[in-house]
Amino acid sequence: LPFRFNVYDYANKKYHPNINRLRKNQLKKRGQYNIYKVGTFTVTPNCDLRLGKDSWYEVRANLSAAYEMGSLNKVTIYVSLKFEGGTFYEEEAGKKDKVFCDRVIIVKHP
Repeated sequence: LPFRFNVYDYANKKYHPNINRLRKNQLKKRGQYNIYKVGTFTVTPNCDLRLGKDSWYEVRANLSAAYEMGSLNKVTIYVSLKFEGGTFYEEEAGKKDKVFCDRVIIVKHP
């Protein structure tokens, strides 16, 4: 940790690192999916949300479906994540670290 939230914009060839970071003390209830706010971002015709370590990503989600031609395309992004393993919870020491994502929620700004 910290668990990073990044966006890569293929359309403009621009990397947006650390839109948000989730620290150990911010993890919610163990053993279930919880909603975490990633942050506010302007989506483009081809961009990905990337969650996890900088050198590789545990979760990737394409955000292009949220893009609308002629719109400001400003959105707030949330993810539903479940963490397992000793890195995340002391009670799970010795257990392999895993991160699961069951949904990405995009809320468009008016």
